[in-house]
Formats: sequence, structure tokens, C-alpha cells
Amino acid sequence: MVTKQVLLANHLTKEIKFKNQGDVFDLIDKVLSRSDDWLSFYSDGIAALEIAKDETERAAAVEQALTNGALAEAQFALASWQSNPKAARVALDSVIDEVNRADPKIAAWYRAWIGACYEAEADIAAADDEFDEIRRRIGISFPLVPRRTVLPAEDVSGKTCAEKAAGRILLATSKQKFQQSISKLRRALAPLSQESSAFSVEEAIRVLGEALGLESTRPDNEGEGGPDVLWRDPSVKICLGIEAKTEKKSPAIYNSDDIGKGHNYLGWMHKAYKDDEVLGLVYVGPSGECSDRATPSGDMYQMELPAFETVANRWIAGLEDLWNEPPVGRILRTHAMVETGGFNLKQLAAILCAKRLT
Repeated sequence: MVTKQVLLANHLTKEIKFKNQGDVFDLIDKVLSRSDDWLSFYSDGIAALEIAKDETERAAAVEQALTNGALAEAQFALASWQSNPKAARVALDSVIDEVNRADPKIAAWYRAWIGACYEAEADIAAADDEFDEIRRRIGISFPLVPRRTVLPAEDVSGKTCAEKAAGRILLATSKQKFQQSISKLRRALAPLSQESSAFSVEEAIRVLGEALGLESTRPDNEGEGGPDVLWRDPSVKICLGIEAKTEKKSPAIYNSDDIGKGHNYLGWMHKAYKDDEVLGLVYVGPSGECSDRATPSGDMYQMELPAFETVANRWIAGLEDLWNEPPVGRILRTHAMVETGGFNLKQLAAILCAKRLT
């Protein structure tokens, strides 16, 4: 009921055009006095509002994730009070993936504290790695100290996003650090290969895009009005929208609501990135077709989730193969691995946009 009331209030603020301050007070008087016309509008509005099942499940998942985060914060505070930075770090690290799916900014704040714990443990390199990840996720404006540990130098001029991303992992200072990075990536991508909520799948697809070096965000979750996930290559100004519909039964029916939102998302991408080539909008879910009332555009595509899992597995396998090369050979072979593997966004779009939604 509260959710419906919020939605109704949001509708009011968008639809009612107040001419002056008096109009505002008139509405407040009607609400407080419970006038007949207000009660009629309120009753009809609440009755007409329906909250989609996936939105209800998403809200429940977010609430659970943030509750678990709050409990972890309490454990973090206790361990910090007891001068136990390792226990404090582990408390936040145990929930950071779950919280990141719900609220990336809170997760970034957790990562800052994890970095601070590493500093207290005198592991400055690990702290710098945490701070670097925050910068990649939410931008360099985050008020953190500059990196103090030096990474091996690498010439990134002329390299694609995927090549740069591979280079960052391959420049790990030890085999153990490389394996830790790969293990962390596998955990984050796990929803691509197992039965998970659409909410978890969205974050896994975002992580995959980020792992491939793309500017990978969740505009819908972050309140920007775009699709579930946006992959963008700013170096060549192209972008691809992705909508997670994995909760649908097979064969799937993509209804007018799904498609209507898709038109809005495509419009948002063209407006938000007016200088980019918009490669399309991919609906990720079971194979199926549109309902009779739905009118998809030629820029809408459908692809099943295993296609993303395949990309993720090939990327990790490629990185592991490169790591087994001598250090000089890793860098030299990175370009060939990216090109032949099809890991640049234009190549990925050719695969993910192979089936038009009809």
C-alpha cells in the first residue's frame, strides 16, 4: 500500500500543473479535509495501480541486501572498536557483492572502509587496489588519496577498452594476486550460470561489461531512467542497452509493457549519448516472441542468458592462457586474444544482437 501511495504521489507531481501558491494550498486543504472529490480520486487511483511482480521482487531483494549490509556495518563497527581491522574488513567484504547489486554507492563506501582496513594492516597495495576500483565504478571525483604503490608501466596508447582491461589484470605482481582477481570475477559473474533473480543477473552483466573494460552502468537501478544495464565504449562512442527478463517462462512472451519501456530506453540512450552510435537494446531472457499488441522497433533484439555466460567463460579462459605466457608474451598476445575472441563492443553486439525481437 505504501508503495502505491508513493507512486500515486509521483503521478500527482507530474500531472498537476499548479499555477500559483494558492493552488498548492487548495490541494492540501482537500487532502486534509478528506473532501469527496479527493477521496474519489485517491480510491480510484490506488485501485488502478498495479505493481509488477518483478518490481516487488526487486524491492524485496534490495531491502534484504541493505538489511544484511546494516548488520555487517554493526559487525564492522564492533571489530573496529576492538582494534581488529581484519575482522572489520571481512565483515564488510562478506556482503559487498550483495549490497553492490542493491546500491553501488553504498558498496563503494564499504570499499573505502575496506581499503582503510588494509591500510591499518599495513597492506598499502591492497588498499590502493580497493580505491582504484571505487574510481572505476563511480568516477575519479571520489575524495581518495592518489595511488601510492606503483604498478608496472604499460603503454596503453591505441589500445581498445578490452585490451586495457586485460592489461590491468595481467600486470598483477604475483600469481596469487592474479588468481585472487580471477576468483573474485568468477564469484561476481556466478548469476550468469545459475538460477538467479533478474536483479542479480543485471549486476552480473554490469560486472561482465566492466571486466571487458567498458563503461558499464545500471541506469535504471541508479535512477537515471535508462535500461537495466548500459555498455558503452567511450573511445569509439558506441553503446548497447541490455534489459534482463530472465524471470519469464519459456517460451517467453514480451508484452506491450516490456516493449513500451524499451522504446523509452532507446530514446533515453539517444538523448543521453547523442554523439554515440546506439547499437540497440537486447532483451536477455528465454526465447520467445512479442504479444499481438506489442510493437518492437528494429533496434530491439532477444538473446538468452547462456550467451553472456559464454562470453564470460571465454574472457576468463583467455586471461588464464595469457597469464601462462612469459611476461613479455602476455602483452604481445593480448591484442590477438581480444580481436579473435570478439571482445570489443562492436564484435559483442554482432553476437548479442543476432536475433531481432519480433
